[in-house]
Amino acid sequence: VAANDVPTPPSLVARLSAAYAEGYQVPPDQREAFASQFRPIAEAQVRRELVLDAVATAHNLQATEADLDARIAEMAAARGTEPGKLYAQLEQAKRLPELERQLTEEKTFTWLLEQSTVSEGAA
Repeated sequence: VAANDVPTPPSLVARLSAAYAEGYQVPPDQREAFASQFRPIAEAQVRRELVLDAVATAHNLQATEADLDARIAEMAAARGTEPGKLYAQLEQAKRLPELERQLTEEKTFTWLLEQSTVSEGAA
C-alpha cells in the first residue's frame, strides 16, 4: 500500500475520522483536534481500502453469494445454530456487508500472496 501513492479523498478521510471519533466517544469540542491527530492514520486506512478495492475489482475477487453462504454455514456450525437463523441475525444487525467485505479482503490478500515472490536477502 505504501508503494501506491493513491490520493485519498478528503470526504472519505473525514467520514472515517468521524466514525472513529464516534466510536471512541470523543466529546464534540475535541473532535477537530482528534481529526487532526487521526488524519495520517485515516489517510493510510482509506488508501489501503482503495488499493484493495482496485485489486479486488481488477481481478474479480469480490465475495460471492456462495462465499457468503459458506462462511455463514461455517460460523453457524461453530455456534451450534442453523445457517438460516444466523443469516437472519446478521441481516437484522446489518452485519452482512461487513462480512462480505471481510471475505473480499481475505480473497484479495490470498491472491496477492500467491502473486508475490519472496527472496532471501543478505542477513
